[in-house]
Amino acid sequence: MNSHLSRPEFRMNPYQVEEGPELDQFLHRELFRADPAIEAAPAYSTDLAASARVKARLRTINGYPVVVGRVSSRRLQYFARLDSDPSTATETIAETEPLAICRLAAVLLLKK
Repeated sequence: MNSHLSRPEFRMNPYQVEEGPELDQFLHRELFRADPAIEAAPAYSTDLAASARVKARLRTINGYPVVVGRVSSRRLQYFARLDSDPSTATETIAETEPLAICRLAAVLLLKK
């Protein structure tokens, strides 16, 4: 499992970060401004309903839709893309839809 997901210590590639509690807690803290020590982080990276909250929050913060779909030509089956502009769109791919959305959120959060 990838570790060190806090902003100052983030050393993992957000395009390759694995699903799990550490990614979920990072998103809970950074995207939703919640304290994972007080409120347990939902399973954003593995649960489709929880990842829909991440997707909605990204749209609210960035003002652009998050497009999610399947990729048939790769082993990694899903993509998530923030369509801010064709020249600056950000896209991630993953084995599952929730993980693709969460990777996109991690990429966008770490760009700030």
